[in-house]
Amino acid sequence: MGAHNSSAYEKQKKALAELLQVFLKSVSPLKNLQTATPEDIVKFLIFKDQQGKTKVHVAECTCTEQESCDCPKRLAFKTVDAYVGNIRSIFNEEGRGGQWDDRLGLGNPAASHLVKKYLKAVTEEQLRQGRTPQQAKPFFCLRFWRYVTTGGYLFRSTSKEGHMLTDPPSTSALDNAFRRYLEQMGRYEGETLHGCRAGCAISLHMAGESTRGIMEHVGWFNKRTASYYMKLAQVTQSGRPA
Repeated sequence: MGAHNSSAYEKQKKALAELLQVFLKSVSPLKNLQTATPEDIVKFLIFKDQQGKTKVHVAECTCTEQESCDCPKRLAFKTVDAYVGNIRSIFNEEGRGGQWDDRLGLGNPAASHLVKKYLKAVTEEQLRQGRTPQQAKPFFCLRFWRYVTTGGYLFRSTSKEGHMLTDPPSTSALDNAFRRYLEQMGRYEGETLHGCRAGCAISLHMAGESTRGIMEHVGWFNKRTASYYMKLAQVTQSGRPA
């Protein structure tokens, strides 16, 4: 349980839950996790938009990609999708699971038709402008556990005293470092190493690499796993980002 609660995902979800509760206390009338409605969740997602870095041009905008403009910046639709999933999990843990029932006002408000409609609108708005999701940045995909010939792991952890450790770094440590680097670059939009692994595989496939070559590069051992994570049938459909 300690390892589970200290994972990067659980920490992010806890921080999101705390922010959501603060937000609910600011609405009128006051709300909490037991009384929040789908409308409150949509308002919270709109509130989170102020952290976005994906520019969405208004219909009257005539600028090119190289020019600057005053059009609003929004959260990438993949980031909004991730937030909805996290918020749904938060309410499940609060005992508010299941589909939302508008007539009774019961169920998980993040699983409501209204929240799904908002996510669909955000997604369509960005796809119409050719915006690709920034969740997976393939150039960051590395074999973190590779053992180099000079002895020792390519990436290592350090103790609290600053001493180099010989053990391979944990997944959560690598995820936290990855996020920290992107935040320092001003490029963080919810990316994970897991997403980069899939993004790298998709990029290699579209560049003509064989399935076997992709599997060897990213460390998958069977085609079923590769097919599950790459989702090529969905990614390469007409109108999709790829």
